[in-house]
Amino acid sequence: MRRFLVAVCVVLLTTSCAGTIGRVLDDHRGTEQWTRSSEAFKTIMRKYVHGDNHSFTDADLDQQFEDYLTLGQADVDKFIEDQSCLPAAGSGPARYYMANATHQRHDAFYAKDQARPITGTGDGGQTMHATFSANLLLERHEISPTSSFPARAAYDNNQFPDWASIERVMTTRAAFDETFALRDSAQAEQVFNHTQGIDWAKQASGELYIAPELVNGKIFSPALFAVYLFRSEPSAAFSVYLVISANAAGEPQSSHVGLINTTRETTRERDYESYTGFAFTYISAKDNLLDYELVMDGEDPTTFVVWITTAYPDHPESPYLTVRTAFLPAVSEQAIAAYKDTKGVSLIMMLRKGAIMRDLVAGYYPDAPELQLWEDIGALKNDPTFKERLESAGLTVAAGLFEASLWLERPVVRPSGSDGPPQYEVADGAAQQCASGSGG
Repeated sequence: MRRFLVAVCVVLLTTSCAGTIGRVLDDHRGTEQWTRSSEAFKTIMRKYVHGDNHSFTDADLDQQFEDYLTLGQADVDKFIEDQSCLPAAGSGPARYYMANATHQRHDAFYAKDQARPITGTGDGGQTMHATFSANLLLERHEISPTSSFPARAAYDNNQFPDWASIERVMTTRAAFDETFALRDSAQAEQVFNHTQGIDWAKQASGELYIAPELVNGKIFSPALFAVYLFRSEPSAAFSVYLVISANAAGEPQSSHVGLINTTRETTRERDYESYTGFAFTYISAKDNLLDYELVMDGEDPTTFVVWITTAYPDHPESPYLTVRTAFLPAVSEQAIAAYKDTKGVSLIMMLRKGAIMRDLVAGYYPDAPELQLWEDIGALKNDPTFKERLESAGLTVAAGLFEASLWLERPVVRPSGSDGPPQYEVADGAAQQCASGSGG
């Protein structure tokens, strides 16, 4: 009956035939195009976007698929226009901050079709280059021994939902070592000696940066769950940072601690080393090495940059990925509203990550049969009857969402040394500044 109705609607495309958006979806459920698109969508989300760490059920993914089908073009266009650029910073403390992350891949041990996840098995003759930039909205909270933490901090698996949990780990050596697993014993000693000497019960205070709720209570915080900054007393400068990484769903994963720098240490001697602790993407591994550093630019308002590099265990001195994340107060109500109140904002970002993963998988595994998934997902949207019926029901369908990527430089493989040393870092200014009147 469904197939008959769809066939009739090809000939008689009228508003009454189109009905409501819900009716259009109901009429197409169970068709070959629906099944192919839905299965491809769920596989991409499970394997390439959310990864093994996600907690989404089949019902959740089915709902995400229907949300994907009904995203409006206007909402998507507006969000993408504002989201990839860096808004103008405020001149004083702000409630909301925009974290602009520029990811630069410079894999000097690239090899085609290497074991999965990628392990850096190349001979050093070829380098994979790629760069993308994206924004993440965070909410700033002042924290202290007497303040209450935002409810978001109590998310499952976050080891630091309140001040007491911070004090315990920062002053108990066994808990400190177990939690942070710093690879350099001298660095671990240096950091612990500093945190142990802080009067956490009376004098210390800090700031917490964590993702706020978006429209309909959704949260979007991939890779970064929260950043904590601490000062030993009210008049002191910030001296300690705590970064909680996250999986693709924004769920807390591993914790990293360090002492704050005021200038970038180009020799990497002040970076702090640990393991990533979890596989964030299909082409990463939980035993990959992680170096991180926080550089404070200012304290009124608080502005800082977090640098992270990731390396294969067999090539610790040649990181294949550098991430520079600049945290700046966002004072534009327009920019904040565009991020917080756009329908489907978390889904749009998931789809954009899906586009990034497709392009990276194609770079490392150009003949992978899985690449067909990104073709299959368009089966339903490419059905002219489905599209026309939705438009007749009042929805301008957002087309090609997996094309709405964030690349500044799409993945490309070149001979190593052809354009500078392979382990270059993200240059200052690589993040794109918003055009006048857009996002800031």
